[in-house]
Amino acid sequence: MVFYAPASHAEVRKLSLVKVDFAKRVGDIVDGPQVSRGLVVLAAFNLFAELRSYLLATNTAYGNEELAFAKTFGGALSELIAASLKLSLVLGMKNNSLAGGTRMYRIAARPLDLPPVFNPTVP
Repeated sequence: MVFYAPASHAEVRKLSLVKVDFAKRVGDIVDGPQVSRGLVVLAAFNLFAELRSYLLATNTAYGNEELAFAKTFGGALSELIAASLKLSLVLGMKNNSLAGGTRMYRIAARPLDLPPVFNPTVP
């Protein structure tokens, strides 16, 4: 069963406020240090699993060493670095009492000023 109510209805406004409040609470939990720590643990486990598959590929005659190496050090290691940077960013914002933050926080929080790859105005 579907109900329709105009946007100006009082119950619709109340429901939208509840949805916004719920979204803010979920956002605070997701952006908190607990989830970031969990992401680091999962990324470390993924690195361990990929390293194990790399070692298995090097020890077997039919293993694809290049693919296993790329997955291990290209994918899993970059995932661990990204998760640890996210954790340092969250902990740096939480413990903002340090003047300037730690070195890892400054690396994670700095803006990337990259030049544009394609600029049609430049000949």
